[in-house]
Amino acid sequence: MRRGTVGSWILVGAILAFLFLPIAIVVLFSFNAGTSTAPPFEGFSLRWYQEIFSQPEYTGALRNSAIAAAVTATLAVVIGTTASYALMRLAPRVAAAFAALFSLPLLVPGLFIAVALLSFFSRAKIDMSLGTVIVGHLLITLPLVVGVMSARLSRLDVSMLEAARDLGAGGIETFFRVLLPLLAPVVVGVTLLALAWSADEFIISLYVNGGDQTVPVVIFGSLRTGLDSKVNALASTILATTVAATVLAGRLMSLKDLAR
Repeated sequence: MRRGTVGSWILVGAILAFLFLPIAIVVLFSFNAGTSTAPPFEGFSLRWYQEIFSQPEYTGALRNSAIAAAVTATLAVVIGTTASYALMRLAPRVAAAFAALFSLPLLVPGLFIAVALLSFFSRAKIDMSLGTVIVGHLLITLPLVVGVMSARLSRLDVSMLEAARDLGAGGIETFFRVLLPLLAPVVVGVTLLALAWSADEFIISLYVNGGDQTVPVVIFGSLRTGLDSKVNALASTILATTVAATVLAGRLMSLKDLAR
């Protein structure tokens, strides 16, 4: 093996270790039979997973995260698909301007959005709850959905829609019987991405949860008293969920759908 090739392997290995070693340690010690969260590893056990799925504090957080992610993803896909379809029917320059406005929340720091939502809900005298968490998650996932769906619609063969109209189909019938089946893989894929984003979101959830804590917020609270093996198990559960959703979404969507 040439010297340059060996150096490349070492460099790539070092970078991958830097990226994934902390994650691997958290996942590994979530299965540790002992109470330690650092080496040595004392044997394989599922005791920490059994504990997080039996204690109300953690099961409540898992339930809140699941509800928030499901409702957020559903609303984001319905609203985002409708908005993208409306943008497709506008003049190209006007559609590009509105698409840029839709993407602006992705450029705003999450802390700013969280503080702004906290101020808005407080002034509007709206009690913080899981509902306000869902509103916050919708604010950051909707631009993602609009971007992906607009990218897919921009590559759509509009002659099929025109043919449906020529055959007498109305706008709603064309949408549900022609357009939606064509978009089905992307709809499922972007739904999974929205689920992953919502389940993993922390800053907005911390500011506006009102006591209905999600998993990232519970993990943050647990870390105040020290690193716990149950935290490793909880974090690994969220990691597995988000990775599975993202990988499946990637198989359903092409890079062109994400590259807008």
